[in-house]
Amino acid sequence: MSYSIEEDWISCISVVVHTYPAPYQTLKEIYPASYVAVPGQSDLAQPYTIIPWRATLAGCCRRWAAQTTSLNFAVGADVDLSNQISSTRIITMPYLSITPTKRTISICALSLTGQMGMWQKNGGTLNWPSDDNIPAQFEWSVLDASLPVSIVGGAQSSCVSLEIDPLGVSDGEYIRLRNKLGNAVAEAEMAIVVKADTEVPPTPVPSSSSPILDSRMSCSAASSCIKSLNLGKYYSWSNLKWTTGTWSSPLELRYTVATASSQSPLVSTSQSTVVYSSTKAGEDHAYLPRGAWLSPYSNAGAYITDLAVTYSSSTNNTDPRADLPISYRQRDYYDQGNPLPSVWNLIPKSNFNSRFGGAQVNLFAQRMTLQVAAGISDPKVMAAITSIKLANESQVSDYLYEGYIKLDRNLLEQSNRGSLFIMYKKGSGPPVLDISTTPVSGYVNENASIYSNGIAQTTVILYVKYSDETSIERAIMWRPCTLQDEPIVICLATVVSATGFGDQQFCIYLDVVPLRPPSLTPNIPGPYTAIMGNLTEIAISIIRMDEPVSGLDSEPTIHFSTSQGSLPEFRMQGALTSSTPAVLQLVGLDKTTLGLSQVLGSGDSVVYNSYISYLQWIPSPYQGGWAGEICVDVCLDAGSCPAIPNDFRPVCSSLCLPIQVQRCKWALQAEDSFIEIAPRFQTNWLQVVLSSSSFVTDYQQLWYLNPPFQHPDYSGITTQAGSVKVINIGRVYKVQMGDTITSILQRFGASLESVINLNADLTNSSILAKKGELTMQEICIIPDSCAMLAQ
Repeated sequence: MSYSIEEDWISCISVVVHTYPAPYQTLKEIYPASYVAVPGQSDLAQPYTIIPWRATLAGCCRRWAAQTTSLNFAVGADVDLSNQISSTRIITMPYLSITPTKRTISICALSLTGQMGMWQKNGGTLNWPSDDNIPAQFEWSVLDASLPVSIVGGAQSSCVSLEIDPLGVSDGEYIRLRNKLGNAVAEAEMAIVVKADTEVPPTPVPSSSSPILDSRMSCSAASSCIKSLNLGKYYSWSNLKWTTGTWSSPLELRYTVATASSQSPLVSTSQSTVVYSSTKAGEDHAYLPRGAWLSPYSNAGAYITDLAVTYSSSTNNTDPRADLPISYRQRDYYDQGNPLPSVWNLIPKSNFNSRFGGAQVNLFAQRMTLQVAAGISDPKVMAAITSIKLANESQVSDYLYEGYIKLDRNLLEQSNRGSLFIMYKKGSGPPVLDISTTPVSGYVNENASIYSNGIAQTTVILYVKYSDETSIERAIMWRPCTLQDEPIVICLATVVSATGFGDQQFCIYLDVVPLRPPSLTPNIPGPYTAIMGNLTEIAISIIRMDEPVSGLDSEPTIHFSTSQGSLPEFRMQGALTSSTPAVLQLVGLDKTTLGLSQVLGSGDSVVYNSYISYLQWIPSPYQGGWAGEICVDVCLDAGSCPAIPNDFRPVCSSLCLPIQVQRCKWALQAEDSFIEIAPRFQTNWLQVVLSSSSFVTDYQQLWYLNPPFQHPDYSGITTQAGSVKVINIGRVYKVQMGDTITSILQRFGASLESVINLNADLTNSSILAKKGELTMQEICIIPDSCAMLAQ
C-alpha cells in the first residue's frame, strides 16, 4: 500500500479469492429447446452459449477531502472457467490528470495467467467445435464516462490510448472501461482530474539532439508503447527514458507496476509526500522487477555517477625534515596523479590527511556521458548517485542495511586516526550534481567523526549538491534474467510535488521473453545442383530476432549441423592431389574468413541484426551422384540468463539446403588436361572401348566423350568471367529392369571399386542390403576396354 497525508489518499491492492461451484453460471440454448440432432442425446447435441460468473468489487475512497462528492471506484470481472482460466488485469494509476491540450492517456491490460490465458478453450460456447481452442484477443470499450472519450489506435491491443475531451477544469470526472480477452471480461472505473495547462509541467521542446519521442520511452505520447525485451538483453539508456521540461517548483515521477501475478500501489521517486515503504532500502526502485532501476540519467553527464578514492605520496611522507610523525607501519604510495579516464574529475582539496601525515587522499567524481557509455555493456553505468553519506566503522552496517554501497577506501589512510568511509546509493530520488570539501551555499552538509570517550577526535565533512528536480530525467535500467520472462507494464506520470497533479498517464508494455533464435534464409531458394570440381556457393542471410540488438552483443556462430542433414563424405581423400580442389566450408563476406559477417548498410554502416554467410562446396571427383541436405546451425550464446535455470546451451536455428551433385561431370580446373584428369577417375585418356553389339573398335576415351575439345592437351582455363567448362568423365547408364550390380559390371568390364567411387550414393553396405539389386535410376560408369576385350 501507499498513502499521502498531505494529499489525503491511500492506495491499496486487494486480492479477493473465491471458489465457484461450477466452471460457468448457466447455459443458454442457441437453438430452440425442441431442437434435437441426435434422439435421446439432447444435452450433448444442443449447442449452448455459456453465461459466465459475474464478480464486482466497489468502494468509495475519496481522493479530495474538501469535496462533498465522493469519487467511487469499481472493478469487476466476468469469469468463464470452462473457456479461459482467468480474466485480464487492467493497469492504471488510481487517478489520472489531464489538461485541455494534454488529454491523451494510455492504459494497458495483462492476462492474469500469461500465455495460458491467451487461448479460448471453447470460445464461449458448448458443443460448437468451430470456435474451440482459438487465440483470444484483447478488446477495449468505454462503458461509461462523465466526459467524451474515444479509443485511439485500435481497440484490439494489450495497450490503447484514450482521447478525452475535457469540458472544463474539474476534479470529479470518471471513466469506466471494459477489457475483454476472449470470453473473459474485466472492468475498471478511474477518477479523472482536469487541470489548466499552467498547472502541470511542460513536455520538452523537440530538437535535433533531443527528439520529442525520447521524453516518453521512445514512444509517441499519442499511442500505446509496446516493446519486446529478451532475457539477458537491455535497451540503451535513451530508449527507455522519461524527461520533462523545466518547472517552477520540484517535480516527481509517480508510477505503478504490474505483472500477470501482481500490481503495485502508487509509487513515487520521492517520499516527500507519498509514503510507500517502511524501510529506507525499500524507497528506491520500489516494486520494480528484481534487478530493475528507475534512475536519474543525463546524456550530457550532468550528474555524478560514481566515486573513487586513490592514494599517492606527498612530501609529508618522504621529506625527512617534515615535522609530522611517520609511523614505521606507514608506507609510501606511488604518485599516480589522475589514473582515471576523462569522465573522472578530482575534487579539489580532498586530501583529508593534509595536516596529519599519512597517504595523500584523492577523491574523484565520475560524470558518465552517453558518448563514453556507448561502449560499456553495463546498463547501470549511467545511473546517477542519489545519496552520499560518511560513516565510521560503527555506522557502516546501518548504511549497508539501508541500501548504500561502501567505497572501501579509508579517507584517513596511514594517518593513525581511525577509519572513515564514503557510503553512496544509486536510488530513484534526486541525483547528486556536485561534491565539495568546502562550504557552498545550497549544498547539504554530510559528515562523520571518529570518537574517543564520547568526544569527536576527527571529523570529515563533505558538501553535497542535490538536484532540485524542477525537471525530471529518469531511465528504466534493466537486464531481465532467468525466470523473469513475463510481460510487465509500467504506467507513469510527472506530477508537481506540491500539488500531486501533473502530466497525463503514459504506460509502457515490456514483453519479456526468452532469447529468440535467429532467422535463416537462403538468398536464392533451392534445390541446388553441384558439379564435381566446381565451386557451389549459396548465400545465407541471418537476421537476429532477439531484441534489442546492439554493437555490444556477441556475434552469432555458424557451423554445420550435427543433428540434421548429412555432410557428404570425402571418399578417397588420400588419392586427391594438391591440384584437385575439395572444399566444404562456411565463410563470411570476404569469401575467405570462416564464419559469418555483419551486413553493411548505407555509408558502410553496420547493420547490427543482419549477417551473411556463404556455404562453399567443391565436390571432389568421388562425390558425383551425392544427393541430400547440408544443414547449418546458427547459434546465440544464452549468456548468464538462460530461460531455464542452469541450462546454458546456446539458442540455435537450423537451415537445410537440398543439393545434388551431377554424375559423370567434372569442371575443368586451370591448366587442366585430359592426361591430368584421367588418373583422378582411375582411367586413362586414350582407352579403347569395344561396342558390345558389333564388336567394332570404337575410341570412347575421355577425349572422345568430349568432342568440342580438339586436342587432349586442351587447357580448361576460363575464357569468360564466371564461365565454367564441364566435361564428361564417363557414361551415365540408365538402370534397366532386372539389372544387378554384377550384370552391369560384367557388361562394362568395370570393377566394383571404380563404380562405387564414381557414385557417392552407392556403397558396399547398400549393395549387400539389396542383394545386388539397384534402386537408383542411373549410375555413372567408365567402361574398361581391356577387361571387355578379354571377355
